[in-house]
Amino acid sequence: MIGCYVVCEGQTEARFVKEVLTDNFIPILQDGHDFHRLKKLVRGLLRTPRKLVTTMIDLHAIASDFPRREELLNKDPYLRVRGMELAMAEAVGDDRFLPHLQLHDFEALVLSDPTCLERLFPHRRAEIARLAKSIRDFDSPEKIDKGHPPAHRIREQVAEYNKSAYGFRLVQDIGLSTIRDKCPHFNKWLDEVKIRLAGEETDG
Repeated sequence: MIGCYVVCEGQTEARFVKEVLTDNFIPILQDGHDFHRLKKLVRGLLRTPRKLVTTMIDLHAIASDFPRREELLNKDPYLRVRGMELAMAEAVGDDRFLPHLQLHDFEALVLSDPTCLERLFPHRRAEIARLAKSIRDFDSPEKIDKGHPPAHRIREQVAEYNKSAYGFRLVQDIGLSTIRDKCPHFNKWLDEVKIRLAGEETDG
């Protein structure tokens, strides 16, 4: 059976992988947050024949031992994340490993459509409107950070927001099509996994 293990930062990401992405994606919870343990986990998963391994881990506040973390700190977000992903792949040393770092956190997916927050928090319409206005100049929610990532911005306006309680429900409401349209790095990741899986099927 061909498939793809996705090492997830937490329960919200794991649920998203299991219930929103295709059946080919198998969520695995991350064992600690440092790269040393991640590498050990990934290499263990790669012992399974005909399986890809990828990740869904936030770039924001990522552990200090991740390859090239400091070197690329002040680069354009897309250059930084791609450089770190390539360095992660090189450190593991297996072309069935396709690292993905989420720019900059899971809530970037929520900000693909900030008005979705109104459905769960109708009493915060004014605050949600302020949030939407504050991010209007960003080309993509993936570019929102500068020490002030999407999760922080949401909680500033919607104090009741909690990722574990509401994150999955919100992205489910938004839908994968909108998220892929607004988040090019996330979209490219899913495309690359699809291409790899199709290649595995052809080789098999």
